[in-house]
Formats: sequence, structure tokens, C-alpha cells
Amino acid sequence: MVSESREIMEALGDKTRFSIVEALSRKPMSGDELAESVQKARSTVESHLSVLLRLNLVTRRLEDRTYYYEATPLARQYTGRPAPDAGSTPKPAPPVMAATAAAGSSAWQYSSRRSFQFRSRIISIAAAIAIGCIWPPLNAMFSVYILMPAITLGVIAAVLQRGIKGTLNMAIIASFFTAMVSYFVLRGATLMTIGILFFAVLIIMAAGGLVAFLLSRMLMKYMLRSQRQK
Repeated sequence: MVSESREIMEALGDKTRFSIVEALSRKPMSGDELAESVQKARSTVESHLSVLLRLNLVTRRLEDRTYYYEATPLARQYTGRPAPDAGSTPKPAPPVMAATAAAGSSAWQYSSRRSFQFRSRIISIAAAIAIGCIWPPLNAMFSVYILMPAITLGVIAAVLQRGIKGTLNMAIIASFFTAMVSYFVLRGATLMTIGILFFAVLIIMAAGGLVAFLLSRMLMKYMLRSQRQK
């Protein structure tokens, strides 16, 4: 549920998607009406609608060979707009009030997204440092294969939604600290040896971390879809 909420917040952090949900919260619209309402191309609106449909923020129905879209109760919780009364036409908010509400909601979504990104970046850096510092002594005592910390790094990156670039950055940090700690664990090792170790660990850490990251993201999306179908 936490990962689902994060994904919804990230989706609504996009100004166009948020405008689409707000427009559909006022009344159902067709694709053309929606494109005109948010002042975007039809293809752009359809691309955003596919994301909103997947997250159950928007529903659609076929009527006279035309699809009509409407915001779901879940979407209204995030936009703060109540559902319109059945059989009545909702009154549009005054322009100033509507603009203020939209600006406030967009600012809140942007602030939440930035806050989550900052926290996940700090946690990912700390996790990469911990992996890099812990593996050398563990390997010296128990012969832990390098793929184990690489897989751990990839799973953590997936949970924190760091992306491929973020996963590679974590691999670089972990490899650097692995080389630094190994310098003290492997007494008598030269700087050239540590440098070679850094690049060797980086290759394995990056490759294993990326594979674990991609597999973990696929598994998380599958579990999310399974939860929605229940």
C-alpha cells in the first residue's frame, strides 16, 4: 500500500496529470474535450490517461462509440474535490479560488515528491556506504560472494525507486567504500591493487545491482496489479 501511494503521488506530481484529474473531477469528458480543457495534444493526454487508468485514478466507459473518462473516488481523495451530486450540475469555482486551489494542490504534490526524493536519496547513499563497508570484513571471515551485496543493493534501489541512474550511483559509492575498507583489511595491498579491485567490484556491483533492480521492479508491479484485481 505504501509503494502504491508513492506511485500515485509521483504520478500526480506531474502538472499535466494533475490537471487532467482535476478536470475529470468536475465532470466526465471525452478525450477531445479533455485535451481542449488542459490545452494539450490528444496524444499527450492519452499517454497520461494510460498511467492514470493503471493507477485506478481514472475510469472510462464507452458511449456511442466514444470513450468518456471520469475521476475515481481515490483520485478525489488526492485532489480534495468531492464527487458531484447525481442529477445536478456542479457549480464551477470562482476563477480566483480555482486557481488558488490548483496552485496549492500542485505545490503540495511538488513538495511531497521533492521530500520523498530527498529522503530516498539520503537512504540510498547510506545503504550503499553500509554495503561497501560491511562486505570486505564479511568476505574475509565467511567468504561472502560479491553478488550478494550487489543483489541487496539492487533490491534497495528498487524499493527506494531510485531508477537505473540511481542504482548505478549506488554501485559506484558501494564499490568505492569496498575498495577503501579493503585497503585496511588486506594489509600490505598497494594502491594499484586497490584501484583494480575498485573497478572489478564496480563492474560486478553495477551488473548484479541492475539485474536485481529490474527484477525487483517487475515483481513489485506484478504484486501491485494482483492487489488491485482482488
